[in-house]
Amino acid sequence: MEDGSREMGESAERTFASTFRLEQLPVSRHDQRVKHIDARMRDPQRTFGVGDVCTIEIKATKRMRRHHTHANPRQVTLELLGITGYPGWIFSDADYVAFQQPRNWWLLVPPASLQSLVLRPYSMSANDVKRMPPEEVAARVQMVPAVKDATNGKFYCRPGRMDLISRYSAHEVAALNGARLYDTNGTSMPLAQLAPLLAAANQ
Repeated sequence: MEDGSREMGESAERTFASTFRLEQLPVSRHDQRVKHIDARMRDPQRTFGVGDVCTIEIKATKRMRRHHTHANPRQVTLELLGITGYPGWIFSDADYVAFQQPRNWWLLVPPASLQSLVLRPYSMSANDVKRMPPEEVAARVQMVPAVKDATNGKFYCRPGRMDLISRYSAHEVAALNGARLYDTNGTSMPLAQLAPLLAAANQ
């Protein structure tokens, strides 16, 4: 991971922890690197509607290109394959993937819903991606030569890597089954509040 991306990710993890103020439980390196789990929290009040313990994969708002100085909150980058060709973090074993939003609000989405969004147009299943070599996965999806064109299920692979990434509208991701929105105090909010939040961020 590039230094800038690592710093953004670590900052997002700290912000998430301070927002929800739940007891943090240990997360192993295996959990982080293989299972794509950044946080394991004791949640007796069932803040996330899961159980007494909740697991989260945390994603900072991404810049479209490395030279851009600001992230684009209107779009969410999803990773079908990671940089070494293994299944990307949309196949996380976490209960939710948490996307950082403007003003440090959080959009939480079950990984299975992200997988459905990405794979449905290509008639592939999560098991298909997990058993196929990365070259076969890349051959099954629509590829584009420039990152600016990697939107809505068209995928880009960075030079010298095997990752497959595409950007989707934050509104589309928020409409997925099981999505939840929380404000900067960790309070559950109606998903309809995401639209004015994004509009204000673009002013």
